[in-house]
Amino acid sequence: MTIIFFINRDIYSLLALNRLLLHLKNHNIHVFYTQKVGPKRDLSDKLLILHNYETNWFIGKATPVGDQTPVRLRFFTFNEVKKMCVSYEQNDQPNSPEFIRRINALAPDIFISIRYGKIFREDILKIPSHGVINLHSGLLPAYRGVMPTFWAMLNNENTIGTTLHWIDSIKIDAGPIIAQSIQNLDSNHSYLWNVINLYPGGCNLILDVLQQIKNGVGVTSIPQKYDGNYYSFPSQDELDSFRKKGLCLSDLNEMDIILKQFFKL
Repeated sequence: MTIIFFINRDIYSLLALNRLLLHLKNHNIHVFYTQKVGPKRDLSDKLLILHNYETNWFIGKATPVGDQTPVRLRFFTFNEVKKMCVSYEQNDQPNSPEFIRRINALAPDIFISIRYGKIFREDILKIPSHGVINLHSGLLPAYRGVMPTFWAMLNNENTIGTTLHWIDSIKIDAGPIIAQSIQNLDSNHSYLWNVINLYPGGCNLILDVLQQIKNGVGVTSIPQKYDGNYYSFPSQDELDSFRKKGLCLSDLNEMDIILKQFFKL
């Protein structure tokens, strides 16, 4: 199959690609990425720290921690992911006529979106023969939009999860649900910790769909029955409420443990 990934260039997408590409060696893989999710915005200090962990912490240029780890070769940086793909490049205009012509020429079987920062419109959505799927890091339809795990933690939820769904319109996180991966929320750990731990289960959902397509089995899905709640980035007051609950966005003390989890792929 010709599989096109649309991702955001962050720690979560990197983890997902590490888990997925090892199973997709016999396929033609193309990766297009954005550098951020959502419009340009001013971030609070806490969100800036989180953003730095998400986008710069051992995932861009070769990093000292990763390169000095004995099991280094068990984990791929983005530079190494690039070597595993037919094409790997930034694209912030997926709906441009030039890009659509280029993608049409590839005759893709499926698009897989993971945290991609742009909205697909009708002309590009109709290109892949098996459609467009998105792995959303929240349980739909209750938690649409950005940072769903933050809002689940703030709302005292007991469980969090990922939702694999079709993208069949420009409406965000609203397509029919294929499957969900659900786990307990661990309020003793940070938001970053909880989100990272969502992706192993979410990647398994993607692999299940690809196997069904390979086997010629129809992928079943269920329409979302209501619009749910759409969340944006938290305000300072909401961040303060998060902190007052004893919750945190990221914790430097967790970084070594998270790193070891990455290398145990």
